[in-house]
Amino acid sequence: MEKGISRIRIQNIKGFSNKTFDLELLPNKAHIFVAPNGFGKSSFAIAFKSLLLSKIKIEDNDNYHNADDRRPPQIEIDYCDAANGTRTLYADAGQNQISSFFDICVINSQIAPGATSRNFGGHHSTSTSLEIKPIILVNTIPERRDFSYTMTSLQSQWGANGKILNNIRDILRDKYLMIRISRDIDLDKFSGARISDKIQEIVNEINGITGTKEAIIKKISLSHINDFLGLPSPFDLLLNTISHQLQSNSQIENILTAWQIIKIYQGDKIIFKKIIKYYEYLALKEKYKKTIEDFDNSPWKHPTLIEEKRKLIVKFPRATQISNGQRDILSFVLQLQQARNLFSSQKKMYFNNR
Repeated sequence: MEKGISRIRIQNIKGFSNKTFDLELLPNKAHIFVAPNGFGKSSFAIAFKSLLLSKIKIEDNDNYHNADDRRPPQIEIDYCDAANGTRTLYADAGQNQISSFFDICVINSQIAPGATSRNFGGHHSTSTSLEIKPIILVNTIPERRDFSYTMTSLQSQWGANGKILNNIRDILRDKYLMIRISRDIDLDKFSGARISDKIQEIVNEINGITGTKEAIIKKISLSHINDFLGLPSPFDLLLNTISHQLQSNSQIENILTAWQIIKIYQGDKIIFKKIIKYYEYLALKEKYKKTIEDFDNSPWKHPTLIEEKRKLIVKFPRATQISNGQRDILSFVLQLQQARNLFSSQKKMYFNNR
C-alpha cells in the first residue's frame, strides 16, 4: 500500500475493549463500512466523534467500554505515504496527533429519545417522545467587523489629483468580491519595493495632469493604463477579479478601485482579515439558509436557522411535526456541508454513521 490508512486500533470506547481494523483506505476514495448489528459501527463513529483538537474527550460515561472511565480511551492510526513510509498516529486523553494529519467529521442521526414528566395530585407520569437534536453549524461566529472607509483619506494618499477616485463603499460591502480577492490574491505582494515603487511612479505622472476630475480622467493616456496593466502579478489578477465580479468595462475605474483596495489592506491588514473572516461567515450562513429553504417543503413546522451564544444553529421542530424524509435528508445534507467546510485541502477523513 503506497498511500492511505492501513490500520485503525480503538481501545476502551463503547463496544471496543481493544479492537484492531486492518484496512486499505485510499485517498480521495469513498469507503463503505458494512457490518451487522452489534458489530461496532456506532462505537467506531463515537470514537472519532470524541476526537478534539488536542485529545480524546468522552462526553457520556456510557461511551466508555463497559462504562468504565478508569480505563483510558485511545485511537491509533497507521498512515502510509510514499515519502515517509508508515507512521503511527496516536490520540488519547492527553494528546491527539491524528488531527495534525486529518480533519474528521462524523455525520449521524440527530434523533434522540426525550421524556416529559408531570405530577398530577401526587401521581407521577412520564411520557416519552422523539426529539431532533439541534445541529451546530458554526461553533464560534466571528466578531462583526466593517470597513471604516473614508474616501477623503484615500484621496489624500493619492495626492494632487485624488479627486479622480470614486467612492467604493458599496464595493467593499460586496462580500463575495472581497472574499474572492482575499482568497485568490496575495495582497502582501503589493508591499514589495518593485511593484509599490512602480505604482507610485504611475500615480505621480497622473498627479501631474491638470483640470477637472472628468478632464483628468479623459487625459489619462493609454500609456498610463498600459503601465498599470504591465505591472507584475498579482496586479493583473486583482484587476481581472474586480472586472469580472463588477461586470465593469472601464479599465481606469477598475484600476482606481484596485489601488484603493490595496491601500485599505496596507492600512490595517489585521482588521482587513477580520472583516474577510466575518464576510466568509455571512456567505456560509446564506448557503445554509438556502439549503434549508430548498428542502423545506413542509406545510406545518419548519427548521429554523438561529444565532445563539455566538453559534449558528439549526433547530428542528419535534419529530412528530416534520416528515421523516425531510428531517433525515435535511439533517444529512447540512452535516455534509458542515463537513466540507471543515475539511482543508490537505487533511480529509469523513465517516457517515447512518
